[in-house]
Amino acid sequence: MPVNLAVSAEGTIYASVVSTASSGPPPGIVYYLAGDTSPAGTLSDANMTDDGDAIAVDPKGDVFVSYTEQGTGEASDQIDEFPEGKSTAVSFATIDGAQALSLTVTKKGEIVAGSIGASSSQVTTFSKSGTPVATFKTSSYPDSISLDKANKNLFVVDSSDDLISQYAYPSGKLISSGQLETKEGAKLLPVTVEPYNPPKV
Repeated sequence: MPVNLAVSAEGTIYASVVSTASSGPPPGIVYYLAGDTSPAGTLSDANMTDDGDAIAVDPKGDVFVSYTEQGTGEASDQIDEFPEGKSTAVSFATIDGAQALSLTVTKKGEIVAGSIGASSSQVTTFSKSGTPVATFKTSSYPDSISLDKANKNLFVVDSSDDLISQYAYPSGKLISSGQLETKEGAKLLPVTVEPYNPPKV
């Protein structure tokens, strides 16, 4: 079952997948080359769990996946990297005491992760080497995060409160937050968000 999608600059589609059967294959990433309808291959990570599995691709084609790792103590948001989209995963960063929820990437190649901890939710930005460089608190459950083209605004979908919030990036200042409704007033339940960047004329 597909969980999340990301697309590289070359048009390769990466989908994180989990099995719905207890005896099914382990979690992994299936990828499709641009224009293809059949998968070209699979990226495997022996440490991946079926909890989280957010995915992002940086401008160089490196693939990142985040998942919740349950150790002997508290859980952690583990982010692994597949350099150049190759099949061998390496550890990129860890957010202790947090549950993995979402990933996106800046135009500079920094990785931005949304997670939920014991007392608050947060968005953490990591340098290209995996060092945390900025963190700010968000609404209660940042299921989906996305940056605008200028990387000045971060949009967050919160499924627990059915909110879409806009934060100044990277400061984390809340700009706006609200629920979606139709013209008739029917409530909409947001799942994911992607800012619209109209083409230049």
